[in-house]
Amino acid sequence: VQPSACHYYRCRHPIRLVQHRVRVAMLLFGFALVLFWFIFVGFSSESTVTSGRVTWGHAINSLKKLKQAIEIDNVNMVEADVMWTQLPTNRTTVGQSAGSSISNVAPGSHSGNHGDAVAVMAHPVLPPATIPADSMVFDDWWQNVLILHEQQQHAHPFGIKLDFKHPDAVQPVLDVLLSYRAQTPNRQPDGQIGMPLWLNADVLTGPGKASPTQFDAVWFVKQCMQAMPYATISLGWTTLKKVVVHRIRGKRFIL
Repeated sequence: VQPSACHYYRCRHPIRLVQHRVRVAMLLFGFALVLFWFIFVGFSSESTVTSGRVTWGHAINSLKKLKQAIEIDNVNMVEADVMWTQLPTNRTTVGQSAGSSISNVAPGSHSGNHGDAVAVMAHPVLPPATIPADSMVFDDWWQNVLILHEQQQHAHPFGIKLDFKHPDAVQPVLDVLLSYRAQTPNRQPDGQIGMPLWLNADVLTGPGKASPTQFDAVWFVKQCMQAMPYATISLGWTTLKKVVVHRIRGKRFIL
């Protein structure tokens, strides 16, 4: 009767058998460890989400979109666009009067006189460059972000990315963020604002016939780093001035 392989190893190569069993045990242990991490750590909470699983909400410039992104879509990062434009008389949100502001917070002193320029949350991509009626001034938008963050910070924390469309909007927005940080020193003693913050601008002129940038790259980085040293500075480049709209299977794509 021919001896089996196991009998061969037990009788003539006991050391090899032990090594073989150790390798198998290590492979099984490694597999179990990886499985444990994915089940109990990787999916345990939103605060441990990895970069590859971060979800984004883009052009979240109105209160309706803000609530949709945070309360329903549960995005991890809220991206919003900041313009610098004229605000009509007695308006706290573009297209609505101060008495019927869509903001949850009470209208402040944002309205000013006719012709005052303010930071407005909007990103017009098609000519003419009109601003949507539901867009908000940055002050009101930020106050609503704080309200939602306070409500969601334990169940669903999120961060924000501000995409500046004009250099004149940078300093007023940073002043608002600095004011908030100064008012909450006990809550954020290390200078942070309690949520991930990205500051973005197209500081370089892109290739081809891209529109020239309005930003001084060195100035933008310096202003952001001085005001918000813990923020992530996101730098981009401009694209073609001409907007090309394609429709594929009934869906609209802007290039």
